[in-house]
Amino acid sequence: MIALLRRSLNSSAWSHAGYLGGGTLIHPRVVLTAAHKVHGLKAEDMKCRAGEWDTLNTDEIYGHQEQNVAKIVRHPDFYYDSILNSVALLFLAAPFRQAPNVGLACLGPQLPPAGTVCYSSGWGKQKLGAKDSEIGGMLKKVELPLLSRSECQARLRKTRLSNYFTLHESLMCAGGEEGKDTCAGDGGSPLVCHIGDPSHQRFALYGMVAYGIGCGEDGVPGVYVDAPHFHSWVQEKMREEGLSTESFMFIE
Repeated sequence: MIALLRRSLNSSAWSHAGYLGGGTLIHPRVVLTAAHKVHGLKAEDMKCRAGEWDTLNTDEIYGHQEQNVAKIVRHPDFYYDSILNSVALLFLAAPFRQAPNVGLACLGPQLPPAGTVCYSSGWGKQKLGAKDSEIGGMLKKVELPLLSRSECQARLRKTRLSNYFTLHESLMCAGGEEGKDTCAGDGGSPLVCHIGDPSHQRFALYGMVAYGIGCGEDGVPGVYVDAPHFHSWVQEKMREEGLSTESFMFIE
């Protein structure tokens, strides 16, 4: 879990005004996030924080780490207005050190079946309409089931998106249970799902928070970037930077 922050604050203290969104560490020097969270920003505007938990408390067993962003690579087909192909790689100026509270995430090559138990996390608002100052605090986690594409589209057509809404191939859904959802401020944060035997507690990254219609309304799922859809693109861009892709590959 990575926090995307504005670098201009020149301070290690947390500020909701400097918080941009979430991301996922897939290589010591690479963060995967949603492109709409870094829209209009340059690399020199940003830094990434790893190992954070309680943003309002520095007295923790394991401290956080920060690294500046050296380069941002966005998907060439990213379309901001509709949050399509919203994926970006943040290449860091220096690598994060792996620690008990800082690790690398595996990237799933294809979506698991509908109903798979997944989890999303972030420092976003607890409910829609909350003050912006409520972004931050303690890192939160919510359990969400994956939805099939057809079920996701059918449910979203019952919202203000209208009966003509078509779910883009770069997006997927999770959740739909009342009171259980990601919310404003969670954009770009990871959605991880079980891999293999659920009792083994192994997870991989399958989505990134894109947008929602409200937060936790009954029957309305959250919309996520379909991370496996960009698996080959991520590999290609990392190889162009001379970096190994083995850090996020896994065998079930």
